[in-house]
Amino acid sequence: MPKTVSIKTALILIVACAALTMGALIGTKFMTQWARDANDAARANLADLHVIMTEIDVTLVQAQAAEKGFLLRADEATFQRHNDFMGYVTKLIGQSYPLLAAAPDHEDNVQLMNRLADLVQSYKSTFDLYAQGKRRLGLAPDTGLQGALRSAGTALEKALDQVTLAPDMRLKLMTMRQIETEFMLTENAANLEKMQAVIAQMRAIPTLFYTNAAQKDQVIAKLSQYEAAFADYVTERLAAADLRARLSSEFEKIDPALIAFFDNFAAAETQLQTNLKAEEAWVSSLAMALAAGGILTFAALSFWLSMLIARPLMTIGTALDRMRENDFSLPLRPSRITETAAIALAFAAFRSEMSKRKEIEAEISEVIAACAAGDFSRRIHLDDGMQDPSGLIHGVNAIGSAAQKGIGDVLAMIEALSQGDLSHRMSSDHQGIFLRISAAADALTNTLSQIVTNMTATSQRLNQTSEHIVGASHIASQRGQTSAASLEQTAAALQQLSNTVNDTAASAQKAEEFVGGAQSRTDDAYRLAGEARAAIERIRDSSKAIATIVDLIEDVAFQTNLLALNAGVEASRAGNAGLGFAVVASEVRNLAQRVSDSAGEINKLVRASQKHVGDGVDLVVQSAASLASIRDIVGNVVLRVGEIAQNTHGQSHGIAEINIAVAALDRDVQSNVAGLDETVAAGEALRAESLRLSQLVGHFKLPAPADGQNWPLAAE
Repeated sequence: MPKTVSIKTALILIVACAALTMGALIGTKFMTQWARDANDAARANLADLHVIMTEIDVTLVQAQAAEKGFLLRADEATFQRHNDFMGYVTKLIGQSYPLLAAAPDHEDNVQLMNRLADLVQSYKSTFDLYAQGKRRLGLAPDTGLQGALRSAGTALEKALDQVTLAPDMRLKLMTMRQIETEFMLTENAANLEKMQAVIAQMRAIPTLFYTNAAQKDQVIAKLSQYEAAFADYVTERLAAADLRARLSSEFEKIDPALIAFFDNFAAAETQLQTNLKAEEAWVSSLAMALAAGGILTFAALSFWLSMLIARPLMTIGTALDRMRENDFSLPLRPSRITETAAIALAFAAFRSEMSKRKEIEAEISEVIAACAAGDFSRRIHLDDGMQDPSGLIHGVNAIGSAAQKGIGDVLAMIEALSQGDLSHRMSSDHQGIFLRISAAADALTNTLSQIVTNMTATSQRLNQTSEHIVGASHIASQRGQTSAASLEQTAAALQQLSNTVNDTAASAQKAEEFVGGAQSRTDDAYRLAGEARAAIERIRDSSKAIATIVDLIEDVAFQTNLLALNAGVEASRAGNAGLGFAVVASEVRNLAQRVSDSAGEINKLVRASQKHVGDGVDLVVQSAASLASIRDIVGNVVLRVGEIAQNTHGQSHGIAEINIAVAALDRDVQSNVAGLDETVAAGEALRAESLRLSQLVGHFKLPAPADGQNWPLAAE
């Protein structure tokens, strides 16, 4: 027998291998964490340095914006803002050196940072010089050299205002102002020579153009002051322009230096990232190698142990499957594991015992199958030397014998019942369920005997009852037919009455429509009468207005007649000179008289027309009143006709409902008559079936009653 190993020893070996693997993994994890922390610190250092350089770039852009603002509007606030920006840049450059020193390969970056610091300092110094020049020129129009130049120009203008004999000097002063303005715009040094030439021309003006020599000396002194102020302003302005150009050049040098630093910094950052990734990859590879070695070792040991345990168990499982198929011949695999070897020995003993039991179970199955097929004569035979410790074989044989006897008695009783013999009984020497079956069979035969006896009496009574039902149904059917005929006549009369009422309702509806049309025409006539009255009223008002106008015309004709008469009198007084005027006055008088006569006639006609119009108004008012009365009467007629039509419709509806009810009642009576006919037929069929039932019950053989016993009847 091969040497065996216990599962406990194998598990201890696997656990030790797993512990070594976990220790290697933990050490690798700490190593990886240390490398990651160092790499994170280097990345953080680069990120801080990148933030500082970005801040320097942004601040330089803000400083340039402040410079542009100072060039546009020179003031102390803008200068201070630029100075703050540059100071912040210098501070950021100082903060970058420690970070650069901590970075790998930092020498090139330090040199570039020194170059950037020098350029920033040079740019700041140039801007300070430019700001000082702007202060000397004057940050406001009235300060510095600009203020001195303006004051000198104003003093010169006041001095020239006193000179009245030399108007050409005013033109030259305007030329000087023009040259000054041109220099302000172009910053051309040639403007200084032009100014000096014009001033020399003004100095050359003779004394006779001045009021006196003192006035000339005063003007010459003011010219000298203005010339000196302009020369100082030009010199400082040109110097400021040079510094401005230099300032732009200095700032332009910063940007390439900053770009070079960013490029070199980006390359160094890329190299650092590459190195860090390579280092992390190496550490990860080492960890993966250790983990893979430990896992492979652990897996190999686990697989070896699992195979040592699983193979014998799988063989036992296969043997169990074969046992389910009644195959007990599969050999068992030997095992090097102590526990599985013990399981295999126990299984072999169990399989041998199960093989013997299978043989007995096969024979029992055959006996049970024969019983299931209805053959209770089969028995189990014990061979010589075969034991039955559980008594199962004897029990199965006893069950077969008892079942064969009990079922045989039941079969004999059922055959007797099938022949109509209710006097047969089962044997009383059974036990258990067959004793209960015997008692139940006896009770069944007794019950069937009582039922057959009761059915015999019931069939006789049912025959008598069916004869009574048939007679009563014949009488009820005849009465129903008589009622149906009377009800049919009533329905016909109600139908005629309904048709008459419907015709009346239709006539009432037409009368209502006709009266409604008459009422509508009456309303139209009343409305037209009102309109005619309003029209005549308007005619009467127009007649009154015409009469007023005619009265006015009569008054005008009368006044014209008087005027013509006065004119004739005055013409007569004038003699021959007024003869023609007198003729005209006479004609006007005649015309006025004719107008007055015509107006009188018109007035008479208008008065007569007013009277006729008044009579017409009265007649129209009377007509309107009559039409109103007619309208009210027609309205009442419409109401009455409507009520009649509504009542007629209601009567028609009520009669229609009565007619429907009578028709339904007629249908019900007809249905009842048909039902009674069916009842008669059913009674005849019932009588025939009761006779047949009596014949069927007569075929049964009843047992003889015991002494003093009578079979009870259903009627009792």
